[in-house]
Amino acid sequence: QIVQEKASTPGPKSSASSSTTASPSLSNVLLSEKMEEKVQNLQLQQEINNYKDELKDLQEKLETLKIKRAQDKEKMKDYEKIVLQNEQLIEFKTRIMESQSALQKELQKAKHDAREAVEAKDRHADEMADLSETVEMATLDKEMAEEKAEALQLELEAAREKIEELTLDLEIIKAE
Repeated sequence: QIVQEKASTPGPKSSASSSTTASPSLSNVLLSEKMEEKVQNLQLQQEINNYKDELKDLQEKLETLKIKRAQDKEKMKDYEKIVLQNEQLIEFKTRIMESQSALQKELQKAKHDAREAVEAKDRHADEMADLSETVEMATLDKEMAEEKAEALQLELEAAREKIEELTLDLEIIKAE
């Protein structure tokens, strides 16, 4: 606009006409410069407002990021706790598995010992049955032997009595 107004200002004319015409064009130029300055100020103000808005947005974003980072920090703490708990559980599981393995071995040994004890008991029961049968047979044999001994004792006594009778008879016969 300034260039246009300078171009529209007349060239070297008489000083009277130039002073009358120069005055309005100078005021136009001044007015135009003031308007340009106002426009520039408005543009600068608008730019400042835009920057302020952008700064406000960036500060809000920063606050949001700070909140998210704080949440992330909490999540990391929770994660570390979970990792620690997981490690403890794995260690606990290992100990439980070792304990279970030891208990399984003890159980197998106890079952083996129980089988051996049952077999020993069965052998003992068989031996006791055999022994009982042997004792019973021996008792029967003893009873039979006692009965036979009594019978033989009776026969012996009967034979002695007969021998005595016969000896008496023989003495009587000899004495006759």
